[in-house]
Amino acid sequence: MPSPADLEARQAWLNAFQEGRRFRGFVTWKPLAQGWVKANLEGNTLREMEKLLHDHVAGGGTLDQVRERRKDWLDFEFHFDLRLDVGGKKIYVETVLVRADPRDPLVEIVNVHLA
Repeated sequence: MPSPADLEARQAWLNAFQEGRRFRGFVTWKPLAQGWVKANLEGNTLREMEKLLHDHVAGGGTLDQVRERRKDWLDFEFHFDLRLDVGGKKIYVETVLVRADPRDPLVEIVNVHLA
């Protein structure tokens, strides 16, 4: 069973994408992730991808919270991984929760590639 902190982080992640549908500033993209989507998922905008990610998790899809151990990413205790199908392609999306406050969250999408 997830801990209360895990549930709060999941809710903050969901809230960032929910608010991101109406307002800018709740979801950001690293250039690497942004470029991969534009080059490999033709016809999908970043906003459409954000909706797919939110809907995947809100609908019960997996959002894996992984303790961060990589030297270059130790600013974050965890990163959050998603694996989903987009246009017939299985993709992996790595995100970090920059601000974990469920009332004012910020998620950054740091990497996207084929799963």
